[in-house]
Amino acid sequence: MNKQHHILIVDDDASGRKSLEIVLTAKGFQVKSASKDTEALEILETFSPDVLILDWMIEDSISGLELAMVIREDRPQIPVILITGYPSEELEKQTRQFPKMYFLAKPFRPQQMLAIIRSSLSGN
Repeated sequence: MNKQHHILIVDDDASGRKSLEIVLTAKGFQVKSASKDTEALEILETFSPDVLILDWMIEDSISGLELAMVIREDRPQIPVILITGYPSEELEKQTRQFPKMYFLAKPFRPQQMLAIIRSSLSGN
C-alpha cells in the first residue's frame, strides 16, 4: 500500500484553497490548509507535510517565498509549489534559484498541480 502523502496549502483565496483541498483529498492526499502564515506555522506544530503549496501573495502575511524560507529552516528538503495569479518571468526565475521549488500560475488545471506534486515527491 502506498504511503498517504501530506500537503499543506497556504492561500488567502478561500474558494481556491477549498477547491484545491477537495481535489487533492479526492486523489488520496491528506490535506490541511491555512489562509496566512501564522495559521500555517500553527498547523506545522502538529502536521508534517510532504509538500507545501504556497500562494505567492498572501494578504496580511509574509509572502509565500518568505514563508517557504521560514519553514525550510526546520525542513530544508521539503518541496514547495508557489502559486500566483500574477506570474512574471522574474518571479519564475526567483523560484528556480531554490532546490525543490516549483512555480505554477493561476488559474491552473488540477492535472497540472497533480503532475507537479508527483514530480516533487519523486525528487524530480
